[in-house]
Amino acid sequence: MVFEQYYSFDYQNIHFISLGTEEEYLDMSNDKAKEQLAFVQSDLEKASSNPNIDWIVVYFHRLMYSSPSENPVYPTLRNTYHPLFNKYGVDLVLQAHNHNYERKHILSNSIALVHLLQ
Repeated sequence: MVFEQYYSFDYQNIHFISLGTEEEYLDMSNDKAKEQLAFVQSDLEKASSNPNIDWIVVYFHRLMYSSPSENPVYPTLRNTYHPLFNKYGVDLVLQAHNHNYERKHILSNSIALVHLLQ
C-alpha cells in the first residue's frame, strides 16, 4: 500500500488539503514536488468551483511564513503555493513546525495564516 504525503478530503461544506513539505516536496525540480503541485492546482480548481464547498483549508508542516525563529522558512513553498491559494480562494492556511502561538494575520483579501500550537 502506498501512502501519499499529500491528499484532500471534504467534511460537510469544508474542503481540506494536506501538503507534503518534506525536502523532496520543496525541490520543484523533483518529480514528487511536480506531482504534488499538479494535484494541488487541479484539486483547488475543483473545490473552488464546487457550490457545496464554503471553505477551503490547507495545512502542512514546514513554514511558509513565520516570525523570526530557529526554524527556517521555505520561500519555495511560499512562492509556489501562495499564488494558487489566492487564485482559488483558500480561506485558511494552517502550518506547524514552530512550537508557539501567533494570532492570525490577513495576508491578502482572502487568506488568513494561522500558526498552530504544537
